[in-house]
Amino acid sequence: VATNLDEFVEFHIFYDGTGCAAEKGEAVPYLRARICQAISILSTDLERYLWHRDRFVLEVELGDSVEDEPHLFGHIRTGDGVEDEWFIVHLLQRLSRALPEAACRIVDADGELLLIEAALVVPRWLSPANSENKCWLRGGLVHLLPRPRPPEPDQLSRADALKRLRAPHGTTAAKDKVQQAIKSRLAGYPHKAFELS
Repeated sequence: VATNLDEFVEFHIFYDGTGCAAEKGEAVPYLRARICQAISILSTDLERYLWHRDRFVLEVELGDSVEDEPHLFGHIRTGDGVEDEWFIVHLLQRLSRALPEAACRIVDADGELLLIEAALVVPRWLSPANSENKCWLRGGLVHLLPRPRPPEPDQLSRADALKRLRAPHGTTAAKDKVQQAIKSRLAGYPHKAFELS
């Protein structure tokens, strides 16, 4: 059986302080420092894991337009190494737990990875057609942004999603069933991933 080279996982890490750094023209140094910080937090796990195809790399992503918020980005081709996807989820969950100002989004070739895993317990209104930018990791928890209310569009821009995620009032943390679905998938991590790699 040939390896499917089209399989990948892509992730974005946004920090609450990036906007202030960007206003001062310091987004790149700010984000480079966040790369060092992230690698420091995750180094123990990164050193012990054997990647199936590509290794974990964080890059500064400035975006294509002025409206795009600079952030960290990673893209890993997984081939048949589905465990790489879930090790990335473990790493980003750990990072967001250690750095509450970080918000992480994870997608694979099929769409929003966390929503696919928790498909049986997410709200029924969420579908592949309207789920973009609605599922995040923040503070070590899965966050689902609420259903849009008319006349709001079904699709949510990344900028609007981050604004809602960072709002001081209310919570976007997903219900316990969703948290449990992801927790169950990651049971035994990181040791399970080390054994399977």
